[in-house]
Amino acid sequence: MHINFRHKKGSALATTLIMFLIVALFGTIVITIANQNLLESKRQESSIEAYYLAYSGVEMAFSSLKANDNLLFEQIKQNAANTLVENDISFGNGTIDIAVRQASQTAGDPQAYAGWIKISSIATLDNGSFTKSRVLYIDPNDQRNIVWE
Repeated sequence: MHINFRHKKGSALATTLIMFLIVALFGTIVITIANQNLLESKRQESSIEAYYLAYSGVEMAFSSLKANDNLLFEQIKQNAANTLVENDISFGNGTIDIAVRQASQTAGDPQAYAGWIKISSIATLDNGSFTKSRVLYIDPNDQRNIVWE
């Protein structure tokens, strides 16, 4: 059975409505996909920003340790200063918490780095959306020998 729509009244309207619905459906799908990609890009950007904020915290601490003829570095190395902590450092679009101490197995550090200087940095973006951390181990006998974790 074949239906000929050319001679049916209102068939042009029905065809136009169906085509319009198909185009609207595809348009909605494209907009939804574009919106999801935009949101994912923003999440990735925030994650990367938090990562580099934590990295900057470690670098700031390492620079501070090496300043003043390595005074702080020597204090940590000789365990004269147990742990140096600086919290809520406002930097860029977030805050950084930094801790510097001598690594030990009892604190859960890898055995290979026991006795090394450990710098931990935790960064949180201002909107609280992301928190990232970075850890740097420094050989107390050779500051050029470093290991990022």
